[in-house]
Amino acid sequence: MACHAWETVNQNEHDPALRVIGFVEALTFARMAALQGEQRDAEVFVFLLSQFAAFQNEQGRSDIGTRFEAAALNAANILADEGNEAMADMIARSGDTLDPAIFAEARRQREAVR
Repeated sequence: MACHAWETVNQNEHDPALRVIGFVEALTFARMAALQGEQRDAEVFVFLLSQFAAFQNEQGRSDIGTRFEAAALNAANILADEGNEAMADMIARSGDTLDPAIFAEARRQREAVR
């Protein structure tokens, strides 16, 4: 269902409102699937969080983009801690490309749930 909702995002490239609806559905279903414990589902969730962050940045809402990219980073960190080498590599490479504000927001989010 998350993949079907992702298709909605891609099919409505010129309609931001429909894209948001598709993103919300995709993220909701991906989160539910990821909670079942399959790494591939969690990877899809990380991807969708990051794509939604990029969309928000494109729409001029970098504050929201930062929050979602930080959430993607935190979800990727969990996978890396569980032994997912692809996520560990992605995180290592992101240090040079991601805005420091994303790392600060990721830290804030982690501390908020402790």
